[in-house]
Amino acid sequence: MLPLYITLETALLAGLDHSENQWKSLLARPLPRWSFYAAKLLFVLALTAAGTVALVIGILLNAAILPHVQPQLVFALPIPWLDIVRKGAEVFGLAFLLLAIQNWVALRWKPFSVAVGIGIADW
Repeated sequence: MLPLYITLETALLAGLDHSENQWKSLLARPLPRWSFYAAKLLFVLALTAAGTVALVIGILLNAAILPHVQPQLVFALPIPWLDIVRKGAEVFGLAFLLLAIQNWVALRWKPFSVAVGIGIADW
């Protein structure tokens, strides 16, 4: 579901600037153009990082709660904390390329359907 999450967050974020030609007012400011694109990419990266952290915390909470809900369910000890966190970091790292491409597509073309269509085709 990560590719669809990235697609939606980039398309919705770019949709804010595409609506009512907000780009005209943004690009008229005395800042370099690349700073707007970089800020949007950093924001999308932060959202994806927060989602990845929530996923890792959810996995760890499920591992703590499930044995109490279903006593017949027993997990092997010790819990591989480092492996779980490492896999979460790998997911976030691998998502960066998709984030960069999808952010560029969403900011480049105005229609919401183009960004979502390319994001679904990537998936």
